[in-house]
Amino acid sequence: MKFELDEEQKTIKEAVREFAEKEIKPRGRSSTSLASSRSRF
Repeated sequence: MKFELDEEQKTIKEAVREFAEKEIKPRGRSSTSLASSRSRF
């Protein structure tokens, strides 16, 4: 069995990683801080 990604899959994986780092990760931090501030009250 072959478990390695081919070049197209590697390209997609990298594009998804870059998108997540730029778009999802920053928003996750802000919602986490918002949730923790709500729990204080």
